[in-house]
Amino acid sequence: MPVFPAMTERLHCDRPKPQRRVCILDPMLAFSRYGLMLVKHLGTVLELWVGREFWHLLDAAELYSQRPELLLPQHFVAYYSPEVVQAATQEIRMAIATWKQARFAGPMPLFWFGDRPWESVLPTPIHANLFWQWEALARSLDGQFQHGTVPDLATLAFRDAIALAAVLESAFILTYQPANAEIFEPPEICHSLDCWQIPYQLLPSHNAAVAAEQDWLSHLLMQQGLAKLLWANVHLSVLHLLLPSAQAIQAQIQPVQAANIQVTNLDSESYSSHTFEADLWQGSQGFWYSMP
Repeated sequence: MPVFPAMTERLHCDRPKPQRRVCILDPMLAFSRYGLMLVKHLGTVLELWVGREFWHLLDAAELYSQRPELLLPQHFVAYYSPEVVQAATQEIRMAIATWKQARFAGPMPLFWFGDRPWESVLPTPIHANLFWQWEALARSLDGQFQHGTVPDLATLAFRDAIALAAVLESAFILTYQPANAEIFEPPEICHSLDCWQIPYQLLPSHNAAVAAEQDWLSHLLMQQGLAKLLWANVHLSVLHLLLPSAQAIQAQIQPVQAANIQVTNLDSESYSSHTFEADLWQGSQGFWYSMP
């Protein structure tokens, strides 16, 4: 897990302002040439999250600097030309180098669930049960891989982001489409939903809610000096996830106390193991759209 200067004992960041939206950074976008730029600019105005697997991959930066193709989704490698795949691997190699420098340069405006509750960096106060709900959702996705199937590293990272989007109910995933993708080609994280039989659909820009959100995000990017990404034809996209069983999961994982508890006051023995009779992802749907 990441270690930042003067942060080895820090488990919480300042509570974000109530009006800040919750955004999860797609790991493939994080490992693009634009990932760190987006974190530095959007982390000040959004409650920005990354999945745990992202840090695990970055911990093995030396390996993936030599073998960046290992971080590409299998679908991406199969779908795009060797030239596009080669360009993507070079981009990953450059992104890893910039992340290696940035992670030790000082705190970054990011939140995540760690390997254990007390290794998490969370907005405070936040209910500690959220960690265990996320763990349950992520584990349930692992259990849906076909027997004998070994998921690629990108799929594991997508799994973490998707489980985050489910447990952080108001969150959206900021992702993107490769430069060579057709306009209606879903981002790679959408293709990963196929692994778990989660349907998804493209939302049209003329939908009033989509247009309003596109307008809001466009203005946010402009305010943060990131309009140049849109001008450079970076195909930013947004993915929303609907999980109808979210409330049932919350009800089954009972709080340790009635009040919110700081993560530092908990350990793994505070919770018993939880068995869910129903499919946690039953009825779930994904909705995505491209930025104009």
